[in-house]
Formats: sequence, C-alpha cells, structure tokens
Amino acid sequence: MVQHRVLAEGYDELDSARRWLEECCAIGQVDPGVSRDLGLALVEVVTNIVPRSPVNDPARKVELQLDVGASEVVLTVVSPTGRFRPDPGDEDGGLGMLLVHVLVDEVRRTSDSGESSVLTLVKRR
Repeated sequence: MVQHRVLAEGYDELDSARRWLEECCAIGQVDPGVSRDLGLALVEVVTNIVPRSPVNDPARKVELQLDVGASEVVLTVVSPTGRFRPDPGDEDGGLGMLLVHVLVDEVRRTSDSGESSVLTLVKRR
C-alpha cells in the first residue's frame, strides 16, 4: 500500500502528518511501536527542514510517500530545496539526524538533478 501526502504549511501540519502515518500503518497492520518510531523520525526530519525556510518559501512544501510493505515500511521525504541538515558526526550538528538513525533501520539520502533532496527512511516490521 502506497500513500502520498504534501505538507504545505510546515509545522502547522506536523501532528496531522504523524497521525496520517500512524493511521496508514494501522491499516497495514504494522506494530504500533514501529509506526511510533517512524512517526517520530518524520517529525524530526520535517522539523529540520522547515526552520531553514521563510514563510513563503517553497521549501515549506514537503512531499511524503509512505509504502507499507510486508516486511518493511518505507517513508520518503522530498524537500524541494535540498535543505536536510547534516548527517550524524558532521561538525555542523546532526543530533536530530542521529536520533533518526537510531529510530529507523536504514536512511538513504539522494538528490535529483535539480535542487531537491530525497530522504528515504526504512523501518523493518
């Protein structure tokens, strides 16, 4: 089951985005602990994107894709401006991303040919 959602207002939609993720996971019969971990990772990732974006900046429009599979749940977060904070251990911080790495089983970061960045979070069921 693949679901999509767009967050156009940043912080104002964080709670509803987390509930959306948990509801999708419940429909897919995912253990509540797995969906809570992924929901917390989602909040941390989006929180790290939004503060770097002025109110009218298109970076506030964050795209989410949730794929609830038989063996894993995959959350893809697309930032149109490529502004994900550093990885753990980077000199510029990275404590939030350290938390994300602890909460999920796999983190992949890619960029497309434009300015956007894609962060994929994988949590095994």
